[in-house]
Amino acid sequence: SSPQRLALNWMLNDTIATSLNSDNRIIQRFALAVIYFAAGGPVSWRQDEGNLWLDTTNECQWHRTYDVKCTQNVVERLVLKPSFTGTIPREIGLLSTMTYLALYQKNLYGTIPTEVGMLSALEYWSLARNSFKGSIPSTIGLMTSLTELTLASNDMKGPIPTEIGMLESLIAVSLHNATIEGPIPSEVGLLTSITKLHVWENKISGAIPTELGMLSALTGLTFANNSLTGTIPTEMGQMGGLDALSFSSNNMSSSIPTEIGLLTLLTSLAFHDNSGFSGSIPSELASLPLLKTLLLYGTQISGTIPSNMCGRVERIEIDCDGGIQCGCCRGPSTEFVPGPPCETAATP
Repeated sequence: SSPQRLALNWMLNDTIATSLNSDNRIIQRFALAVIYFAAGGPVSWRQDEGNLWLDTTNECQWHRTYDVKCTQNVVERLVLKPSFTGTIPREIGLLSTMTYLALYQKNLYGTIPTEVGMLSALEYWSLARNSFKGSIPSTIGLMTSLTELTLASNDMKGPIPTEIGMLESLIAVSLHNATIEGPIPSEVGLLTSITKLHVWENKISGAIPTELGMLSALTGLTFANNSLTGTIPTEMGQMGGLDALSFSSNNMSSSIPTEIGLLTLLTSLAFHDNSGFSGSIPSELASLPLLKTLLLYGTQISGTIPSNMCGRVERIEIDCDGGIQCGCCRGPSTEFVPGPPCETAATP
């Protein structure tokens, strides 16, 4: 009753499979059949007219709702659109010429098989919004053609594998809300082409590696809602492409390094809900020409908000009874409702 056995039984009675002279086509057809049975077929697959899998046509014609696209009878794209329940079988690795794999927002569970490392041609891979458990397999390092990786909104465990640093073509990585644990590996600093890195809402711990300063192409970076410790590396001042940066809701103990003032494209900067943040507000923050949001509440940061920021920065939130002097600040927002003005704060 295994998906593999069900697929084999079907292949033995399939007029197309038994007439094929190409081993590659037989393997490809078998792999797709195993995926079908592993992912709940036929029980949870809608079989509308023209959308049939496992029919007597070329497997490259199993498309529409269940999207299989080929070039010269070789599968290059697999997008399973409707909702279904099941697992990803090891045989996914047999589709080694595939460049695009999207299995997001399903009811998939279990672990990610190590055989995904055989997908060396894959450029886009999304398993977001499923119920996968287990760790990200280290064989991900073999997927050297990847440009976009999305494993967000799962129930995984374990750390980000160090092998991720081998994926030099990566442009976007979304690992947020995936219950990932452990430290950020320093090898992430090797991903010098990356523009998007989403790691919020996890259980990431340890210090932020200094090597992240090498990611000069990165535009947005948020560490929010993790368990990070340590200080903000001064090397982050080299990340000149950043337009948003958040350290909120961690366990860090740090001052704000003056090098943050070098990030002249920043529009949003958040330090809030880190009781270990302390020290004075560096004057260099007043030189950030595009800054619109600055969040400092829930910290021990002190000092004065320069008056020239009041007319330019749209949203500055502090603890009104804390150690920050400000004539234009508000208290913390709640559910998108602006906090009250800090009317008693001294005007600098």
